[in-house]
Amino acid sequence: MNRITISILILASAGLLQACGGPTKAGLKARSAAGERMSMFRSRVGYEQAEQSLNAGRFDRAEKEITSAILQTPEIPKYHVLLGRVYMETKRLEKAVECFDTAIEIDEKTADAHYYRGVVHQRWSEEAAALEDYMAAYEVDKSKVSYLLAAGEMMIEMGNYDRVKDLVIPQLSYFEHNAALHQLLGHVSMLENDPLLASDYFERAVLLSDEDDLLLHECARAQFEAGRYSQCLLNLRKLSQRSEKQSLELILAEARCLVEMGRLREARNAYVELTRLNPEDVEAWVGLGIVAHLINDYRRLDSCADHIIAIAPGRYEGWFFRALCARQDGDVDLAINLLAQSIQHCENDDLAPRLVLGMLMQETGQDDKAFRAYAEILRMHPDQDQARQLISVVDLD
Repeated sequence: MNRITISILILASAGLLQACGGPTKAGLKARSAAGERMSMFRSRVGYEQAEQSLNAGRFDRAEKEITSAILQTPEIPKYHVLLGRVYMETKRLEKAVECFDTAIEIDEKTADAHYYRGVVHQRWSEEAAALEDYMAAYEVDKSKVSYLLAAGEMMIEMGNYDRVKDLVIPQLSYFEHNAALHQLLGHVSMLENDPLLASDYFERAVLLSDEDDLLLHECARAQFEAGRYSQCLLNLRKLSQRSEKQSLELILAEARCLVEMGRLREARNAYVELTRLNPEDVEAWVGLGIVAHLINDYRRLDSCADHIIAIAPGRYEGWFFRALCARQDGDVDLAINLLAQSIQHCENDDLAPRLVLGMLMQETGQDDKAFRAYAEILRMHPDQDQARQLISVVDLD
């Protein structure tokens, strides 16, 4: 081998050794980028696994997975939000708020962080802080109806009904197919003692979500309060058809609706069914007694009186019903004695026994006692029209 060939080999070997001696700057940069990509990939996988674990209720596992993800990429806000949610589920609310605070510090437009922090404030009964967070979440992402609902519900709790309407009503066209917003406005209308408007909102909500039994209950209640008895009855019967077993509450509501509609014999049948299913339900016996009296069914009225006195002797209705039966039988003295006994159990708003006592006194020519009975009613309730009309015709001469 000649000298030139040897020199070339030596130089080549030297170059090779130099190349193998360590990475170049470009190589280091590429290696770093690859490491970052790998960390990002691992953390994203960890986040997804943690989310699945949280949804499955495996909170310990979720905490480990999301904590590992945060260690690899601590700059991603939603990772801190997820850890905060894990802390919420495990009743560590202070630590949850720290996580939400961290997420907001990284990016103040992290809507979920504001929302969940609002939930914690609400649990702590910090209403103003909760509302501020819910509104912040909604301002960041106005496409999320859950943020709008949370803010509206918080305003209701705070009694800010006008503010709820100002917030929600302009959004009805945007969220036109969302039943919950109409339901929310129905609640506001009921709280403002406007059942007619409430029933409008609830009826719209039912059209959008007709499988929601709770919503249908609320709609029926508003319709009853608004005097929409036929619509109320339809919804009550729809609920009854869905129920796997007979609901005493629904039967009672149907009976009351039928009374208001003047369908008294159907109402009587409903109350009879109630007393059969639950013989100890004094309200059912009282309702049945009222209907029985309205249709002149004194045999059943007398039975109701017996049951009420046996179940709840401190209630005035049993003695009152028995007095009505005595009056029907022509035993005025017994009726007066029973009415006096009934009045002993009356509250100030229970006027029926006092009115009937006054009328009986009038019928038997005891006008001074009738006058005193009506005067006592007017003393308690100066605006009671029936007592005022009756006392005006009492002959005291």
